[in-house]
Amino acid sequence: MDGVRIMNAKSNDAKICRGIKSYEDVKECRGIEVCGDTEVHRSAEAYKGTESHKDAEQCQNVQEFQDANVCQYVKVYEKELSFSKISMYVLKAGDDYNITILGGDKPHIGSSVLAVPRLSLTGDGSVSATSSVMNMVGHKDEQICRYVAEKICAKKNAVVLCSGGFHVDDISKDGIGEVLEAVKELAEMV
Repeated sequence: MDGVRIMNAKSNDAKICRGIKSYEDVKECRGIEVCGDTEVHRSAEAYKGTESHKDAEQCQNVQEFQDANVCQYVKVYEKELSFSKISMYVLKAGDDYNITILGGDKPHIGSSVLAVPRLSLTGDGSVSATSSVMNMVGHKDEQICRYVAEKICAKKNAVVLCSGGFHVDDISKDGIGEVLEAVKELAEMV
């Protein structure tokens, strides 16, 4: 799994933590135990109690936070492509998952897929998924969001909502294939 990284930073007091990975406006995030090594957060003046970074402006890569009132955890999985990068943000909410896929030159929300587990129609007792899809007009992001939602739904026997979008102008067929393979690899990691 060359080029794939799972980054984690835990916070016991992250009731309002908007500094996950590439967000640029962190208003309040306390008690960060670990900071990683990617993008620098801008406007991070409210970081308090960081152990691995004394300089709040350099607190980077907050990838996981814990808050019993909100969720169990957030993880970020990334895959470097030959021409871009794709990121998958996984929020575990109780037994369910809320996933956002972003990447390319213009990350966006182009599709949302809600997958609900059910017994497979094969009759072998395995778990499958029934999905509901909402697409933005003209967007092709359903394929990656549906794959992730249905794959993780069946694997975890949990409700999964996957939203997101990947856009690169004039992407080639090979580039599309590379994105699809990366999404499959990322989904296997959850």
